[in-house]
Amino acid sequence: MNLLLEPPAAEAAGEKLKPYVPRLLIEWMRETPSARHRAIDGTLVFVDISGFTALTERLARQGKIGAELMRDTLDGVFTALLDEAYDWGAGLLKWGGDALLLLFDGPGHEVRAARAAWEMQRTIERVGRLRVSGGTIVLRMSIGIATGQLDFFAVGSVHRELLIAGPGATETVTIEAIADAGEIGLSHSLAARLDPACVGAPKEGALLLAAPPDVQRERSPDVGSVHGIDIATCIPIAARSHVLLERSEPEHRTITAAFIDLMDTDDLLALLGPEALADGLDERICSIQEAALHFDVPFYETDVGKGSVKALLTAGAPSSTGHDEERMLRALREIMDRPGIVPMRIGVNTGKVFTGDFGPAYRRAYSVFGDAINTAARVMSKADAGQILSTAIVLERSRTSFQTTPIEPFQAKGKAELVHASVVGPIVGTKGDRRAETPLIGRDSELEALLEVIRDVRHGQGWIVEINGAAGIGKSRLVQELIDRSGDVVVLHARCGEYEAMTPYFAFRHPMLTVLGLDAHADSPEVEARLREVVGRVEPTLVPWIPLLGILLGLDLAPTRETASLDERFLRERLADVTMRFLVSTLAGTPTMLAVEDVQFVDEASTDLLRRLSAAGSELRQVLL
Repeated sequence: MNLLLEPPAAEAAGEKLKPYVPRLLIEWMRETPSARHRAIDGTLVFVDISGFTALTERLARQGKIGAELMRDTLDGVFTALLDEAYDWGAGLLKWGGDALLLLFDGPGHEVRAARAAWEMQRTIERVGRLRVSGGTIVLRMSIGIATGQLDFFAVGSVHRELLIAGPGATETVTIEAIADAGEIGLSHSLAARLDPACVGAPKEGALLLAAPPDVQRERSPDVGSVHGIDIATCIPIAARSHVLLERSEPEHRTITAAFIDLMDTDDLLALLGPEALADGLDERICSIQEAALHFDVPFYETDVGKGSVKALLTAGAPSSTGHDEERMLRALREIMDRPGIVPMRIGVNTGKVFTGDFGPAYRRAYSVFGDAINTAARVMSKADAGQILSTAIVLERSRTSFQTTPIEPFQAKGKAELVHASVVGPIVGTKGDRRAETPLIGRDSELEALLEVIRDVRHGQGWIVEINGAAGIGKSRLVQELIDRSGDVVVLHARCGEYEAMTPYFAFRHPMLTVLGLDAHADSPEVEARLREVVGRVEPTLVPWIPLLGILLGLDLAPTRETASLDERFLRERLADVTMRFLVSTLAGTPTMLAVEDVQFVDEASTDLLRRLSAAGSELRQVLL
């Protein structure tokens, strides 16, 4: 939802949205809004909190009351942690559910970051012992800290998304993974800037913080007025709408979550430089945002990774438009099919999460966390570059079917049973509704009228039949019964859907494949070869016009002399003529039924071609349903 606001409403909305935007991005928009890369000398602190999964599962059993208790509990915990961090000059960059990414910059940022981490560990010991549902859950933290030059990118078309990439981010994430709960890991470069008495034993590639550095508190500055800044463009659309419409109730929800891993960012930064990487990241984030918007899938956030940037989509939170699994898979397929210099891999899963708004008044976030997201991340880690890997539940619930290749089931952390997942390939069709096992009842007169039409078609009389009625009254069942009783009739089934309503001639792809004797799994080279072979055999005079028939099949064929010289004004007329001649020659007078379902989703170009074919259809024994 795009909220169009006029001053002073826009200014009031900006103030309401301000706590949801990192201070760095606000300053960036104020100072250099057109820049896409910024290098900062600073210190990153990555904080990972464990125990939330157990807390979520326990409180989920209490329904709405449990959701409110979860919100109140986490609000208290995160407010206490951020108050402590901001007392030492922190700025919250990312809030990934149960993880925080903090930036410290300015004089003494290294020492202040280390002291903040120490005090945050003391704070979690105080506020992280939670009494819930008659038991106790203890929250604990592991922290990784690294310092040096940090690379930030502000990219995207639907909204400006702040990305953190480069060796500094990778080192921070790596060190946090080394640290156990209760520990603070330091990079060697950071440890060298601290009092040696504060640095403890080495652990793998890191050092542990053993004592708090002595440094004066320095509270983070307020971001000030955001007047003149289009602050709304710094927040994903779904979260923006959620905040402005004050839908702040905490909820347990079922969502479909997808992690998109933008890979090799460290290598690309070293190879191409920051400006070229900014172009590549912008290209990818734009395609993710635009596909998500097209399929009504909320773009949730991005996060740091080891040599990568991760984007998270959450179909179902903060809102759902129905068919979340299908919408997500179709969006992901479109995202992966777009070219780009940054390689990607994707993992997707459906499951339960907890959602809500958290944090102090000066820095808040709409957060989504739970098992569905954790599993999606682990599924993503099993994917290779260029692959979409989906759990079985997502594929089962999707109305659209895809070419799939199962992988070996694997064990995932926190899961008692093996995870079953498949590589998701191209779209192959739409799952048909289950047909009733009982005979068709109550449609005798309608069925008899349609059977009479078929008898006319067998004798060379074409028909156009439109079947109207409310959803669910059995229109598809009636058509299927007609098909079952018309065994000698060739059936060309036009598969239409709301997602292809803007794709020219999409409705003709499946019928054309049927005429060519191919199924939906056929790839483009196979389809092209078959088209050329059939045309050359049944109607050689159409060979120069094969590129026009290729349009109906979604093929981008090289133009011939004839198609290149065709005036654009006469394209549709010529296409209809070529299509009619092709069908007449190929079907050779065979009674044919072109069944078009869900006509409200037929694209405009297909509608025009259907009209032209019907007007010229005297040579073809046909019935259009």
